[in-house]
Amino acid sequence: MNLNYVFPLKNKIALSKQSFAQITDINMDILEEHNILTYTIQIYNGERTPINLIDYWVSVRSKSTGATYSSVISTADKTKSKISSKTSQTIRFFSKLDKNVKLSDIKFELVKWDFSSVGYMRKLGELSVTKAFNPAVKTNMYKTVFLSDTPIKLNISDFSSAKMSSEDLFSISLQLQSLGKRTLTSPKLKFYLKSNTGLTYPLSADLSQDVSLLPSQKRVISLGTSVPDVSGITSWMLQINQEDETAKVELGIATFQLPTSTSSLNTIPVNQEKIISVNNKKVGARVKFATALDNDSQGVSVIVSLINRDTSAIPLPKYDFKLVTNGYTFPLSSQDKDSSISLNPMQEKTFSLKTTVPATIGTQDAQLIMLQQQDASAGSDTATNAVGFPVGIFKLGNLVENNPGKSMFMDTASGTYQVTMDSIQRLPWADTDVLAIHFKLKNPNYTRSVPVPKLQGYITIDGITAADTDTKYIQPDSVYLMAPNTEIDGYLVTKIPYYSEYSVLQAGLQEKVGESITEVAQFMQGHHQIEFPAVSLNAEFKSSTKGKQAMFRVRSTKSYSGSGTTIFYAEMELNNLEARNTNLPQIVGFFTTGNGDYYKASVSQQDIPTTARGKSLVSLWLNCQITSIPQSLSC
Repeated sequence: MNLNYVFPLKNKIALSKQSFAQITDINMDILEEHNILTYTIQIYNGERTPINLIDYWVSVRSKSTGATYSSVISTADKTKSKISSKTSQTIRFFSKLDKNVKLSDIKFELVKWDFSSVGYMRKLGELSVTKAFNPAVKTNMYKTVFLSDTPIKLNISDFSSAKMSSEDLFSISLQLQSLGKRTLTSPKLKFYLKSNTGLTYPLSADLSQDVSLLPSQKRVISLGTSVPDVSGITSWMLQINQEDETAKVELGIATFQLPTSTSSLNTIPVNQEKIISVNNKKVGARVKFATALDNDSQGVSVIVSLINRDTSAIPLPKYDFKLVTNGYTFPLSSQDKDSSISLNPMQEKTFSLKTTVPATIGTQDAQLIMLQQQDASAGSDTATNAVGFPVGIFKLGNLVENNPGKSMFMDTASGTYQVTMDSIQRLPWADTDVLAIHFKLKNPNYTRSVPVPKLQGYITIDGITAADTDTKYIQPDSVYLMAPNTEIDGYLVTKIPYYSEYSVLQAGLQEKVGESITEVAQFMQGHHQIEFPAVSLNAEFKSSTKGKQAMFRVRSTKSYSGSGTTIFYAEMELNNLEARNTNLPQIVGFFTTGNGDYYKASVSQQDIPTTARGKSLVSLWLNCQITSIPQSLSC
């Protein structure tokens, strides 16, 4: 399928037996008091002698009224005076038309000055615009235009829109590619969003981007605007004009149809990357995951990743992020306060974003708006800069249903890992409980070792984040390097009152590099904790912590009743599975009735290393009054 736009009007007007003229482009710009018609004529000289352009002229007429409208040559083409033999030239004209004149009512007449004819001119022919003619190029097609006599190929590479409470936000990526042999230097381009009802809104362009093009070079221009929510609009178009500063007029060079809201171009789903342009360099933007707590005040968490997909370092501009859901807009805050971020090639930066949405509004069809902050000194006069420049709109879907599963890949400065939330356990500790989340970190690479990542984390319980002083990430494995396809353990722990209950728990793992904290993984879990495995008397339980691997076995339990007191006693055997003398894990024990009551045990354990493959004995006992404790306990 040919995706290159072909101008549909093919008729030619003969200048001689070997030479002809034809129209190759038509555009109409709708203004308040009049319309500006821009058209391009190509003249081919098949003769052996040059053609003097001063001998020819073109006029625009209304087919219905016969009114004639004067044509003016664009400033850039006024220096063209001759067409050499066997060559062609394109000349751009513009005409100011009455407000009610439509394209289908226009015809072009080509005349040659001839002082022997009546009126000193001779009509060579005319070309008429058909009723079916539409200058708008389809969304998926390319159009080649001439800017300073350089052929430039245009196409829409990306389009997104979002409906906000009282306005609609648009983000458009326009790709330009030079097909010429000379450098195109900063053409004066203007961009507009046009509705099917005739409304026109200026589009802001990313002011950091240079539109100059070397031969064969491609560039992407990011465009955006916000417009009032107006009923009756069913479609939009992108209008591209070139400013003629001398003539003080804008000349239309291309019009593109924009996709509908249901188009696959419209929004970017979670975990799909969108290439955005930063200083004419490529940056991949991706929402890694987005979740919301299912409670009265839904705490929303979104992780956005930016990665340098270019070949040199890119200083990132400042970005703002907004959550749009059911017509409401909420700002997303980030913990990252670093205002000067530069990414080396393939380096990644993640933003951990948070906000709160009332449950009465919901997050069923949420979208993330990514806005680039504009430099007020850059000289743009468009209103879009007041709130930021839209560079991407991401489809988040139903955030409550987006809760991450038990396993995900985690990108860090040290490499990529697979992290699995293995269990959540609630352990007694004096007059509080310890909430312990067990993670397994795996090196998924089958050929390369990776360093153990330096992690920290947070735990949020029903939307309230546990205190940093009570929350710790513990890596029990005594290793610094992970061999290919191996895994280690990690624990994220915090303290909560023993009597507290919760509905939803959220756990986030973070990496700290310098002063920058980056969220790398996030998990959510309902109130159900994973129960402790029940190990029978004399059965074995293995601990696989690297450097402290051991086998546990309770080999006897006894109780001794005395005068008013009972002593409960358990004896545990620890078998060192390491090949070196090892300080085995220090035991903390409780006796429990199985109904949630815990009684802290006294523990006796050797404080010297256990020999390789050797054993040690641990004693646990509880001394209490007979009337204060049930007679049936487990350790």
